[in-house]
Amino acid sequence: MQVVHNDFNSENILVDPHNPNRVSGIIDFGDMVRAPRIFDVAVCASYMMEGEEVPVEAIFHMLEGYAGPANLRAQEIDVLYPCIITRLAVRLVIPTWRARLFPDQADRLLHKNDLVRGLLARLNDVFQTAFTDR
Repeated sequence: MQVVHNDFNSENILVDPHNPNRVSGIIDFGDMVRAPRIFDVAVCASYMMEGEEVPVEAIFHMLEGYAGPANLRAQEIDVLYPCIITRLAVRLVIPTWRARLFPDQADRLLHKNDLVRGLLARLNDVFQTAFTDR
């Protein structure tokens, strides 16, 4: 357990303009909680897959970068897949709930739901196999 950002996505991660592969900072600490650190990895992974031809490869690239400063333990790797799937489900449930509360904002709130559903569909078979093979 530790304090985790809990919302690593492209809108909250700053990169070095001269080296876009280098993270230079993070913003938006409104979702910060005390939780297992694997949640931060899973949240980030759920966003890293967006727009990628092979979503699993994007996650492995992210994990390679993450492994430098903080190696994941076997127990964390074991729960990474269900944590990513859970985060993707949360990315569907919360906007849907908010759209029902604020129907005038539904388009803005639901704009990524089709993308997230597509990721879940693509990961259904492929992702579990990829993690057991590595």
